[in-house]
Parts: sequence; C-alpha cells; structure tokens
Amino acid sequence: ETDNGAGEPLQYKRTYIVYVPESVKEAYAQVGTTAPVVFALGGNGNNAYQYFESSQYVEIADKYGFSLVFPSEHTADNGVTTTWRIGEDEYNFIRAIIKDLDENQDLLKYFDEDRYFVMGHSQGAMFTNSLSVEMADTFTAFATMGMGASAFDEDAPAVPMYSIIG
Repeated sequence: ETDNGAGEPLQYKRTYIVYVPESVKEAYAQVGTTAPVVFALGGNGNNAYQYFESSQYVEIADKYGFSLVFPSEHTADNGVTTTWRIGEDEYNFIRAIIKDLDENQDLLKYFDEDRYFVMGHSQGAMFTNSLSVEMADTFTAFATMGMGASAFDEDAPAVPMYSIIG
C-alpha cells in the first residue's frame, strides 16, 4: 500500500519473473558453478511479462550463461501498467526481490551473489541511474540505454556504468 501524494492509499500489484537458462542449471549440476544475475528494467508501461517476451534478453542469457530477473512496474488495480515511480517504493521493491531470491534455495544455488547487475531501458534506465546511487553496494555494475544523459550529484558513489544514449 502506498500514498498517491494526496494522502490516499493505493494498492499496487508487484510481480517479477526469474529466468535461469538450462546451461546455468547444467553447469551447477556438473561442477557447482554459479552464474551472474542481470536485473532487466523495462521502459514506461512495460510489465515484467511484456519485457520478458519482447526484449530478447532470454536468448542472450541462453547463449552467454547468466540468469535474468524482470521486475514489473506498478500495476494498478484496474490492470493498467504504469511506470517506475523512482523513489523509496521502488528501492524497497528491488530489495524485496533480492530478499526473496536469497530465501529461495532452489534458485539461489544458481546465482553468483557477487555478480548482480542491473540494466534498464528508457524509464527503466532512469531507475537504473537512481539504483546506482541508492544501491551501489548491491549491484556489481549498471547499464542504461534509450534515454538522455543523466547528471549525478557530486557525492554520488563511483560505480561501473555503461550507457547508450539516444
């Protein structure tokens, strides 16, 4: 439950999708190897399912052997996907996903917890920039694409960041 800015509570459905390629599962089964995890944040109006289906990141994960997490933006009670509301609600949602993953031993065994990455497209890129400041110690590196350049405060932590502007 969150506030709409006018003191009225709103309910939001929050979901995420986790994808672990068969190659990652096989590497773990054979030699106990874990793999990196990439959090993929879609642009304005993309829920987790839409981004999972349209991004083609699954094919890249299959080829290069890493797992994916697709967090969903807010979805209102009427089923309409809204956007990343960059702020504490969003940071807490990402923290809650990581906590869920940490508690799910069936998934966690495949993950290299020292190699969590986050990348975002468009509004998801804006959120990625915010995560690079708010959760710099949680993620190994950050990547943004499909947005304009961002300015960071002088005291923002130095983090590995790759950006495609445009």
